[in-house]
Amino acid sequence: MKYFFLSIIFLLTGLAQIFAQGQQSIRGAVIDLDSKVPIPGANIVIVGTDPILGATTDSNGQYVINGVATGRHTLKVTSVGYDEIMSTNALVL
Repeated sequence: MKYFFLSIIFLLTGLAQIFAQGQQSIRGAVIDLDSKVPIPGANIVIVGTDPILGATTDSNGQYVINGVATGRHTLKVTSVGYDEIMSTNALVL
């Protein structure tokens, strides 16, 4: 029984690695164009993903979006007091 259990664990681990292939992370920072000051609390969303993938910037204006499929994506950045920005053709390798 012990060997069967270990085999299932190895099988599930292997499947998780197979499904994780082709997914990356997008990292970045959102800063004010004029003052160059980081913008905390800005929202970054990858347009057209289901479920929605996105992140909120930390106190240093930095963010990470995990589980992003490889390819070209459009990012939408919003924050209170700023105009919405669309960044098209962001390439994820």
